[in-house]
Amino acid sequence: MSFEIDCSPSRATQYALPRGVTMIGGRLLHFEPFVPQARLRITMRIPGEPCSEALGSVIHLNSDKPALRVCAPLEVEWATIHMAEIVDEAIRVWASSITVRHCDG
Repeated sequence: MSFEIDCSPSRATQYALPRGVTMIGGRLLHFEPFVPQARLRITMRIPGEPCSEALGSVIHLNSDKPALRVCAPLEVEWATIHMAEIVDEAIRVWASSITVRHCDG
C-alpha cells in the first residue's frame, strides 16, 4: 500500500487525520498522526493521574510490518506485554483514515 500526504497548511486541514483514544491495559492511550510520516504517536494517561506522558510511536503503518517503538524507558515492560493490542489499534486508527491524503490542486 502506498499513498502521499500533502502537508501544506492550506491542504492538510481538508483531510481527516487519524486520531484515536482507547483503553489498553488500564491506561488511556491517545493515537495522533506524525505528519508526513506513516506513523502514529502514542501518549498515555493512567486513570487518576493528572497528566499524559509519551509512550512512543507505531511506525511503518504503510507497510505489512508496523512496529511499536517505545520512548518511555519505565514503560517498556508494560508496552511489551500489550504490544499486539497497541499495534492492532494503531492499524485500525490508521486504516480508518486512509481515504485520500493528497490533492491535485
